[in-house]
Amino acid sequence: MALWFCSARLFIFLFILSALPIAYIIYQERAETDHHVFHYYSSGFFRESAKWDYESRRFLVTFLEGGVGEIHVPQNYTCDIVLKEVTVVKDSDLTGNASLGLALDNPRNRLLVAVADMFGNRYSALAAYDLSTWKRLFLTKLSGSGAEKSLADDVAVDADGNAYVTDVKGSKLWKVGVDGEILSTLTNPLFTPKEWYKSLAVLSGIVYLPDGYLIVIHTLGGYLLKIDLAKGHEVKLIELAGGPLSFGDGLELILLFQ
Repeated sequence: MALWFCSARLFIFLFILSALPIAYIIYQERAETDHHVFHYYSSGFFRESAKWDYESRRFLVTFLEGGVGEIHVPQNYTCDIVLKEVTVVKDSDLTGNASLGLALDNPRNRLLVAVADMFGNRYSALAAYDLSTWKRLFLTKLSGSGAEKSLADDVAVDADGNAYVTDVKGSKLWKVGVDGEILSTLTNPLFTPKEWYKSLAVLSGIVYLPDGYLIVIHTLGGYLLKIDLAKGHEVKLIELAGGPLSFGDGLELILLFQ
């Protein structure tokens, strides 16, 4: 009975923990805002990540059920126009995995997408697609059966075309070369907080800054990390004004530095 009780309490705790971000998203969706909002028709319920492709005047979005869509914004766009989402990527060999964070690599005309088994954490990968033809350029397996559980969540690309993928489950970063080869796995004590419950969701959103730094957010820790690529991937904690960024994700992180 005691074992069942502990398991039930853990289940309730995890349920509440997972419900909080969803409730926050719904609240934000319904809240009044002074900012412009783009409305579009979609074939699905939830879109995990989005990026603006300024060269092609379109938003690119990832599907939690797997795949990528584009939402083209015409030159004559007005706020009363409802846009339409068109599926551009749907890989049959990745069925059952979610498409999560994405990064535009315009100098090499490609899109990088983090792919992961959301619920079993048994598979993580990085996929690259040509932005003109949507042909898959490479699919790099980051983890799979027999390995520790992981969840590739977000990706950023540096000036040389190297990709950095966050592992929201395993407290690490994968560095993937321009041709899809795994170059290294980055770990650091700052990636793993002392409190066990803050390790349930660790490294999430990531961006690359032109001066040679990566900025990564720790979701449950609520803090930002600065990784200096020129100094052997030196990691430092960023002092924040105004309190922690608990439940922060890629979008919040990007807006913070615009």
